[in-house]
Amino acid sequence: MKRYVFPIFLVIVCLKVFSQDLSSPIYSLTTTNNLYGVTFIHLLDNYLSPLTYDGIGFRYDYSSRKYLSSNNLKLSRENQFNINIAVTENPAKTSNISYLGMDYGWGLHYHFRPAKNVQLLAGGLWNIEFGLKANSRNQNNPMNIDLATNLNFSGMAIYDTRILKYPFRFQFTFSSPFLGLMFIPEQGESYYEIFELKNYSDILHFSSFHNKQGFTEELTIQVPLKHTTWKLAVRNDYLKYSANEMVFKRNDWAISLGYVFDIYKFAGRKNKLPANCISPDYK
Repeated sequence: MKRYVFPIFLVIVCLKVFSQDLSSPIYSLTTTNNLYGVTFIHLLDNYLSPLTYDGIGFRYDYSSRKYLSSNNLKLSRENQFNINIAVTENPAKTSNISYLGMDYGWGLHYHFRPAKNVQLLAGGLWNIEFGLKANSRNQNNPMNIDLATNLNFSGMAIYDTRILKYPFRFQFTFSSPFLGLMFIPEQGESYYEIFELKNYSDILHFSSFHNKQGFTEELTIQVPLKHTTWKLAVRNDYLKYSANEMVFKRNDWAISLGYVFDIYKFAGRKNKLPANCISPDYK
């Protein structure tokens, strides 16, 4: 009887290890993008000036995407953050407006896969916008604040192909606000009157298609190299909104370069995704 104990014990151990391997958990990775670029910006702020100001600046864009569940590859969540710094001048170059803009967004997308190398994503984003503009020549009202929150339509189209044996990914992203709330002071009203004298009337405005139109479109090319994945992006942000008999516009074009990576290791042709990990950036 004793001679059968060890073989039986060995079989039990092997079965246990095999069952653990079959039930090993699937980990959902977070794919992150970091882009650094140059932006060419056009600003119109009737609170500060009736003229359009043009300039150049720097921007940083961060985004991350992750499947909501490792068992469901059809729904992913996304986080976005960008910061934009620029200095603009009026047409006569006699005055400038310094601009600082920041935006944070969170959203959900549903994944469609009509073909093996094509992904279509559709969903929505909620975002918060903040901007600070300072006019060098104004005395009474030298600066203005942009503050708004929006619900946005959002969609993406992703196409994977090979060029000269290298895998390339082309991605087009589009979003547009359709519902929100924005802060706009009355024309000629100073921030001293608003915050010190507590004159809060008519500074918060419901926004939708009737008084706010805009879109963000971005085309990116993603190239995995030996141990890193690089991304080149061209982006256009257009926004026009109005309230209190004033019109505000911002239109900027940006060219950016950055890198893509997952939480555990850099992406790339030589770095294969582990079998028990999934990422929205992979099939």
